[in-house]
Amino acid sequence: VNPYSVLSPQDITNKWEAVKQLVPLRDQMLQEEVARQQANERLRRSFAAHANIIGPWIQTKMEEIGHVSVDIAGSLEEQMNNLKQYEQNIINYKSNIDKLEGDHQLIQEALIFDNKHTNYTMEHIRVGWEQLLTTIARTINEVENQILTRDAKGISQ
Repeated sequence: VNPYSVLSPQDITNKWEAVKQLVPLRDQMLQEEVARQQANERLRRSFAAHANIIGPWIQTKMEEIGHVSVDIAGSLEEQMNNLKQYEQNIINYKSNIDKLEGDHQLIQEALIFDNKHTNYTMEHIRVGWEQLLTTIARTINEVENQILTRDAKGISQ
């Protein structure tokens, strides 16, 4: 018996046994956290890979629509056909937006709130997409109105 300590050798042995039992448990918890963090990083990278393509694509299409509506030569009907084809190409791209939405859903479920791999958020993409659809529809509508006005007034191109 040690007069300078309140702990007996048995107390120390018991505490050591408790530590030896807790170490593997703690190890397992750390491994689970590492796996969770790696899964989160894969989700971030997947979202960023798609967003970094879709974001600039939307921006490019917006600029192209601006140029198309100004630079189109030919009859109003030809302009209309070109714009309708353009609109169809944009609509066909929707599956890429849907894939990004799926990635975003997984990110939200994993409670991931930041992504250092991209400056785009799903909200940016959604707003850009809606703006793109609205812009092409408005441009088509303007050409349709020009056709109707021309036909109603009986004027030529």
